[in-house]
Amino acid sequence: LVKGGGLKLLQVTDNGHGIKKEDLGIAVERFTTSKLRKYEDLSSLDTFGFRGEALASMSHVAHLSITTMTEAAPCAFKAHYRDSELIPAKDGESSDPKPCAGVKGTIVTIEDLFYNVPSRRKALKNPTDEYNKIVEVVSRYSLKFSHVGFTCKRQGENSADVRTRPNSNTLDNIRTIHGAQVSRELLEVSGENEELKVKVSGYVSNANHS
Repeated sequence: LVKGGGLKLLQVTDNGHGIKKEDLGIAVERFTTSKLRKYEDLSSLDTFGFRGEALASMSHVAHLSITTMTEAAPCAFKAHYRDSELIPAKDGESSDPKPCAGVKGTIVTIEDLFYNVPSRRKALKNPTDEYNKIVEVVSRYSLKFSHVGFTCKRQGENSADVRTRPNSNTLDNIRTIHGAQVSRELLEVSGENEELKVKVSGYVSNANHS
C-alpha cells in the first residue's frame, strides 16, 4: 500500500508467522534476523525478511511501526520505533508494544520517509515516478516467487496495479503483468551444472517479439 510515491506511506503486509511480542524490542536492531539458526542457513535463504539493515535504516529516516500477531498469541501487538529502538506512540506512555486487533502475520508501516533529511527527500523524483519504481520491483518479485501472491496499490484506489495469485506459476504471472501477447511469444529455457552446483531456468522471447 503506497501513498505519495512511498514518501507519505509505504505499508507492507504479509500473512506469515508473525513476530513474538518478546522479540519486538530487538526487531529493528542492526543485523537482527530470525532466518538464521546455524551457519549453513546462509546458503538456503528463501524468505522475505525486513530485518537486519532494512528496518534499522528505515527507523532512522521515517516513522516506523510494526503490527504483528503469531498463531499462538491471543491478540496482535503494535510497536513504534525510532533509531532502532522502541518508542511510545504518544508522549508520556510506555514504549512497550501495545495489544491491538489484528490477524496472523505482520504489517510494517513506514510514514513520512526522509522527514528528517530534507536534502534527501528533495533529491527524489515526483511521486508518480517513485510509485512506478515500486510497482516494477513488486512485479519482478512476483515473477521470481510465483508461489507467493503479491498486491501493490495506491492508498484510496480500489484496483491494484499488481495482483498475482498465490501458488501460481511464472508464466501465469508474466501473462498477468505483461499481457497475453508477450506470454505467447516466450520460450522456456533451463540448464544445470552439477559440478558447479548451478541451476538456471527462465523464459526468453522468440523472433516474433523483441
